[in-house]
Amino acid sequence: MLASSLLACEVDLDTVSVDCPPADPVNFRRVSEMLEFRCGTLDCHGNTFRPLRIYGRNGLRRPENLTIDGSLPEDSGLDAATQYPNYHTGGSVETTTTEMMENARSLCGLEPERIAEFRERVVKEPDNAANLAGELLTIVRKPRLQERHKGGLIWTINDSSDKCLISWLIPVEEGATVPQGECKSGNF
Repeated sequence: MLASSLLACEVDLDTVSVDCPPADPVNFRRVSEMLEFRCGTLDCHGNTFRPLRIYGRNGLRRPENLTIDGSLPEDSGLDAATQYPNYHTGGSVETTTTEMMENARSLCGLEPERIAEFRERVVKEPDNAANLAGELLTIVRKPRLQERHKGGLIWTINDSSDKCLISWLIPVEEGATVPQGECKSGNF
């Protein structure tokens, strides 16, 4: 009886591919900086208990545990001797590439199907990107306060932060760079 119960609970976990925008440093660094500044404080999305988690220099840092021999994991992007001692909120170590990748994963993992739908539809309606994003995506509606948001109004439709995030979400041709004109640090 126990064996049949265990077999009934067996789940086939396939790898799921998500149509996420490019999260490499060239295409995502400025978007990540905007999100870190606007959303990543420790009392908001710079918190491990939030579904949308934003890592960054001035907020939550990605946990990097030293191994038994005192070294860091290879994917940390940190030098154990020079950078690790300053790897804390407000420290001298900038947001790492690994933290940026985690920020992109967090954004895409929130509503992967909706992001895929947006990316598919916006190609057919490029002039309607801001409205389409607000219709489909929680990550756009909440900061606009079009949906209940504990943090209140963070940005308005078509302001620089709104355009920064949406421009990253719009598909670009393979190898092309995402337009980031609105993602300049002075704009947010």
